[in-house]
Amino acid sequence: MTAQAISGVVVAFVKEWQVAVVMLAAIPLMGIVGASMGCYYSKPTQKAQVSYADAVSFAEQIFGGIRTIYSFSLQDQFAKRYDANLETACVTGSRRGLMLGIQIGIFMFNLFCTYGLTFCTCGATHRIFGAIEHIPDIDLGAPGGVKDKSLSGQVEFRNVNFAYPTRPGVQVLKNFSVSIEPGMTVALVGSSSSGKSTSVQLLQRFSDTLAGDI
Repeated sequence: MTAQAISGVVVAFVKEWQVAVVMLAAIPLMGIVGASMGCYYSKPTQKAQVSYADAVSFAEQIFGGIRTIYSFSLQDQFAKRYDANLETACVTGSRRGLMLGIQIGIFMFNLFCTYGLTFCTCGATHRIFGAIEHIPDIDLGAPGGVKDKSLSGQVEFRNVNFAYPTRPGVQVLKNFSVSIEPGMTVALVGSSSSGKSTSVQLLQRFSDTLAGDI
């Protein structure tokens, strides 16, 4: 673990020392929170285990003298004492869970604040918001466009060419043409990446063609 931590710090400073400085500045605070989590979580856990152990020990004593307890009709009295031991463990466990939740929340808050500060340092905020505010070529919210309410069910591809923007050098469809009449059942057959699913996506206009009409 030590070697991994040192190697990570060295690589961070070599690649982007500004980011490394910001990240290292937040490590002591996160270390304090992590240490407090271990301290405050272990004590309630031990207390809850002691309460459960007392309840188990008490139950063993009851089972050992079950005849005497029944002969004197003391079932309800001993059941209440057993419930009291369990109630102590339950309260301790609830406090432990609450404390753990608060500490994890503080830890994650510090972690995400560090991320935000790092992004600001690197100038990544501008790029992130640029990607969020980018308007795609196919704007689904645009009010314009052709709206034809008299659809007959006929589909025709006319010399369609298409390549994905991420792979512009690989042409998926080249001069693809097909005419499908209403009621026809058509199967598109081909090897993987031959354009079968792409044809359906173009029909649904998830993308636009490079050339040709649909």
